[in-house]
Amino acid sequence: MPQDGSQEQELARLESLGARIVDDRRGLTPGGWVVMAGPEGNEFCVEGGE
Repeated sequence: MPQDGSQEQELARLESLGARIVDDRRGLTPGGWVVMAGPEGNEFCVEGGE
């Protein structure tokens, strides 16, 4: 979960570092998160926060 800003800001920050969106679940049920992959291909999720 983003600590210092919104989910959108964190996604933009991660993309600027070379990550890419694999699965955008913000508009789906269940949802609210985005699956991303880092430059090496390791996948991780970015939650929407509180």
